Amino acid sequence: MAFGNGADGFTSNSNLVVIAINNIAFNNAGSQLTFTTYSNITPDFTIDGFISYQKDDLTGMITHPS
Repeated sequence: MAFGNGADGFTSNSNLVVIAINNIAFNNAGSQLTFTTYSNITPDFTIDGFISYQKDDLTGMITHPS
């Protein structure tokens, strides 16, 4: 589960063989899911059972300092 992150919820960090199964992304500041790679590489991502939810207003979101 990824929630309330200041950036993307789930990201591949340019890894071309990420497997993401049964993940939940909620109210992340960036994208809920960002899987990318370089243009000259063929990705082999597996994504299954992904749930994504973004509330319209993030002003009431609880945050915890690092």
